[in-house]
Amino acid sequence: MAILEIRDIESGYGEVQILWGTSIALEEGKLTSLVGANGAGKTTTMRTVMGQIKPWSGSVWFNGQDISSLSAHAKAEMGVVL
Repeated sequence: MAILEIRDIESGYGEVQILWGTSIALEEGKLTSLVGANGAGKTTTMRTVMGQIKPWSGSVWFNGQDISSLSAHAKAEMGVVL
């Protein structure tokens, strides 16, 4: 089971869409890197996971719980931090 899962996230800034159906599953105990060219959406992905940017669609799951609608503060209290 994935400890952190991003399911079909679409997100962006204003009317500019950056993420298009992005899905990622991170397994507990494994080291994972998010790499890509400038402008690929790495920072937008992390900001969306953290709640700094509200996803347009899709969901973020942590330990089997949908945390998409939680505030950044609530996510930090759960241990989801950058």
